[in-house]
Amino acid sequence: MKIKLVSECLRIDSANAKAMIEGVIKNGKIIHQCIYCLAKPKKFPKLITLESSPTKYTLSRIGQDLRSDDYKMPFKYVACLEKEYFIKNDIHLWNIVCKNGLFDIWEPEAPYQRYKGSKLHPKGFNIALLRIYEIDRVFTDDDIRKTVFFHHIKSDDLLVELVHPLVSDEEFQNTKSLLEKSIMGYETTPIGPSASPRNNGVRVTHRSGGNILTKGIRERELENFLCERPQLIEDGLILMKRQYGILIDGRPRRIDMLCKDKNENLVVVELKKYNAPSYSIIDQIATYMGCIENDQANQGQTVRGIIVVGKADEGLKYAVKVIPHLTVKEFQVTIK
Repeated sequence: MKIKLVSECLRIDSANAKAMIEGVIKNGKIIHQCIYCLAKPKKFPKLITLESSPTKYTLSRIGQDLRSDDYKMPFKYVACLEKEYFIKNDIHLWNIVCKNGLFDIWEPEAPYQRYKGSKLHPKGFNIALLRIYEIDRVFTDDDIRKTVFFHHIKSDDLLVELVHPLVSDEEFQNTKSLLEKSIMGYETTPIGPSASPRNNGVRVTHRSGGNILTKGIRERELENFLCERPQLIEDGLILMKRQYGILIDGRPRRIDMLCKDKNENLVVVELKKYNAPSYSIIDQIATYMGCIENDQANQGQTVRGIIVVGKADEGLKYAVKVIPHLTVKEFQVTIK
């Protein structure tokens, strides 16, 4: 999948960078850090670069074991923003987050002291949940313009191909669930107009009934957006394959998203333009569900279907009522 980077890089210290890219060892297991603290919201996706000065804050024993002072990394990793969480700067929260696998390279006092004196957001800040990807090209020092406070990519060619995420979908979803449980009760309201949520260049404009609704967006753009965030379609949904190929009557067909839900059932997700005819949607997804049930489902495993459409007409709403295991979700997002 190709994405366009913003020119400003995510310039972070070597300890956080190494924990994100190579991971830390805790209880004999490698854990990749997926969160980062920001004093204010920023645009994503960003190329990850390193600060030149060592960290000023106290690393935990796990952080010290990283031996990250001399860490060098190629500029071939990007951070995509999954979600921002605005929270209060509370030492009790940091005692949780810095010891449960989320931010273990730091002593709790480190992030607490860092944001205690923040002039931008003195009573809170945001924890960014980031998905880190390796990309198909390597930027060099010559490609980066560095100042005291910022790093920017010099080139106008900001289109890159995502090779693979450093964390599996399942592990990333577990991290997200752990983060949301950890910060429960510590949430706060973002301050100022600049604190509106942003997601990889896609701005969510409306929510209804817990579902994000869509209009004025191409199917491919919606697919890119939701393949990185399948949980927005349904809580606990995990993407298995996108554009999954099947054969029907000897003809190749492609399922937009083949997923698995939190109950280990298979879920066929089809994305449709704003006002696609209901008869064509129902015929297509019912065929796909039957094919997956016949060829892929294990004994006792249910195959479900979810239609994602900008606006469901009356006929579509009636049709899904009488087809078992089929639902429809309306979405509205705006590509910036």
